[in-house]
Amino acid sequence: MKKEFNIKITLTKEEAEREAGIDIPLQEWDAFWECFKDFYLLEYKETLRWIGTEWEDELKYDYMDIDEDDE
Repeated sequence: MKKEFNIKITLTKEEAEREAGIDIPLQEWDAFWECFKDFYLLEYKETLRWIGTEWEDELKYDYMDIDEDDE
């Protein structure tokens, strides 16, 4: 079964600089954006791995109508 949702990220150079705490020269902005996208995709996969380790112990009780004592 496939589930889907879309994420659209709009990031200005100024916002990226503020959040990253660095100055990004204009000639580096495209490369910075590509780097951000690559690492965002890695984080998505890492999040799935983390959920897999916590699902049975805690997370499913937070997201499903299940009482821990019922199991």
